[in-house]
Amino acid sequence: MGDTIKEVLKSNDPELIKRSRATYKGKLTRAAKTLIEELKKNDDGSFAFDQIFEPEISALLSNLQKAKDIVEELHVKYTLIRERKQGSEEDKLEQEDEDYASVFEKTHRDALKVYYAYSAQLKDQEQKNKTRESLEIKCALYPEKLLCFKAKAKEYDSAYREANVVIESENENVLRTAQLQKTLLSKEYDELLSIGQELLALVPHVSGVDASDKEQFDCSKEKLNHRKTLTSLETIIQKIEAEDKIKLAKVSPAPIVNTEDSGSRVARLRTLTFLKLK
Repeated sequence: MGDTIKEVLKSNDPELIKRSRATYKGKLTRAAKTLIEELKKNDDGSFAFDQIFEPEISALLSNLQKAKDIVEELHVKYTLIRERKQGSEEDKLEQEDEDYASVFEKTHRDALKVYYAYSAQLKDQEQKNKTRESLEIKCALYPEKLLCFKAKAKEYDSAYREANVVIESENENVLRTAQLQKTLLSKEYDELLSIGQELLALVPHVSGVDASDKEQFDCSKEKLNHRKTLTSLETIIQKIEAEDKIKLAKVSPAPIVNTEDSGSRVARLRTLTFLKLK
């Protein structure tokens, strides 16, 4: 707010306040109109972001708010110091005051509605651009991801074969590796599944990739017999744990139960003490 407005607000001259109020109401109207005009739209009603200069919009928005704040202060000042009438004449003046405020508030509000709509679309557009750029980067990495998937598929197959060797074995030492094999198989599967899901999402967006290629990225537990293998390993683990408990129970010595009561124990200790003293 400039020094001139500060001086005006100090005045108690209603006519001076009224003229200044009209001046800033005009500035508010022009700022609102210019802001709406600069927020250019396409034929479909969307904002033409390539034709909108953001720094200019920010400056117009600042001017709009500044004009609104000043005209509001001037209006409040005017309503406080204007001449008062009696009866219906005062009622009429009060209504005029309310109508005046309603007009400049609506002008300010209508301009902000357009700006907020623009801001929302701009944010949405920026998010779409980020998503598109991210997708483009991922698509560029598709060949590399495909090689990783094939390498991981071989590692999973190796872990799967080793797990089944354990399942089919009768050697106790081999069977005791079931927990290790289960952990390794789960790790390889989770990594294969993760890469497969990434590739499945990219297939529709990568040129030159047939949709039928999606089948090779299907890492469902049923297709890879993953669930069945894990269940078999878990059965072996539980069986070994149960057998170990039985073996431990057989080799552990029976606990010594002291049936001597406290009175007998005291008498025995006194006797031993007496013998030692002799």
